[in-house]
Amino acid sequence: MKAANALVLCVGMLFAAPTNAQQTQDVAPAKGQVAVVAESRDQLKIVSTTDASEVSDLLADFRALYPRIETVYSKVNSNDIFNRIVEPPSSSEASGDVIWSSAMDLQVKLVNDGYAQPYVSREIAKIPDWAVWKSEAYAITAEPIVIVYNKNLVAESDIPRTRAELTNLLNKKPDTYRGKIASYDPE
Repeated sequence: MKAANALVLCVGMLFAAPTNAQQTQDVAPAKGQVAVVAESRDQLKIVSTTDASEVSDLLADFRALYPRIETVYSKVNSNDIFNRIVEPPSSSEASGDVIWSSAMDLQVKLVNDGYAQPYVSREIAKIPDWAVWKSEAYAITAEPIVIVYNKNLVAESDIPRTRAELTNLLNKKPDTYRGKIASYDPE
């Protein structure tokens, strides 16, 4: 049920279209109050860039906690999600109750432009500071990160073991690695 608690947290803290904006929360409601709010809903619309198969356990746990709530999960690319929030269509493709996107630049813009609702979870102390933006956007991931390198081209002393080490290496030796780095773009 840990995964369902994460989804309950997301429900309270992520984006909602301005026309659907509810009163903002500056503190997390008690667990009982979250349950009351959740049980008052018939449907939860989630719009995400993440494949449903990647969050199926999370959604199943949420459904087990709140079996009365129908969850409607839509996978949409990040630019379309952004556009649905900024200029919501009048059709059934309007933005969801929970917006979950990998495009952090667009998420931060939405927060900075006033499209997010603040939410401070009781679990905030367990979330790294870098993962919280104005208590309105939270960075979460279940995606593995790997570093692959050619042993013939990278000196043993340069081999990064973390993203931070890779960043430091590129800052220290920009000429050595310029034009030799590739990165995955999830879009």
